[in-house]
Amino acid sequence: MLYRSAHQSPVTRTVLGLFMAGAMALPVANASDENLADTIAACEEAARLLQANDVDGALDEAEWCREGIQQVKQSQTMAIFPDSVNGYTGGEVTKESAMGMVMLGRQYTQADKSIDVELMSGSAGGGLGGLSQLISAFGAAGGAEGKKFRVQRRTVIDSSSGGSAEMMVQLKSGGMMNVKSTSASRDEVEAFIREFPVAELDDALAN
Repeated sequence: MLYRSAHQSPVTRTVLGLFMAGAMALPVANASDENLADTIAACEEAARLLQANDVDGALDEAEWCREGIQQVKQSQTMAIFPDSVNGYTGGEVTKESAMGMVMLGRQYTQADKSIDVELMSGSAGGGLGGLSQLISAFGAAGGAEGKKFRVQRRTVIDSSSGGSAEMMVQLKSGGMMNVKSTSASRDEVEAFIREFPVAELDDALAN
């Protein structure tokens, strides 16, 4: 446990509290989870360095603390992708990061059919609100063939055409979930989305 000096300034005490709150707020995980342990260690080290008045060192460790917490959050989001949905079995969850965006994906298969799910969100769980609004306007203008419906209190824009089914779910957190297939029918993809834990995933991104 860190020793708290009686001579700490109110600002220092506040920042120390924030560091420790971030570390303590991380979910309990298996003791072998090195990423979680490293994240907690970085948060605690940032607090220790700040207490020792090593501001530059504290800032460096704080960056690792913040990045680690984001990775834990992303891992939680990945864990929400169900292993099976409406008779379809999920494959490996993939992850890509670029330009402040995080893209998670999983392909679900059933016999000779497959449905791809792609989740896009900002690095902190949001950041795509403007893009979501743009897509909403695009759909309202008829660009998504005028088909919109609601699933778990979220708006879905249907841009299916021909033998390809594709639907975009607008998430309240600012992210978006794209569900598409060239082998499953449009009705099958809609049924898949209705069974998918959309609200639970969205809430995980927002928290």
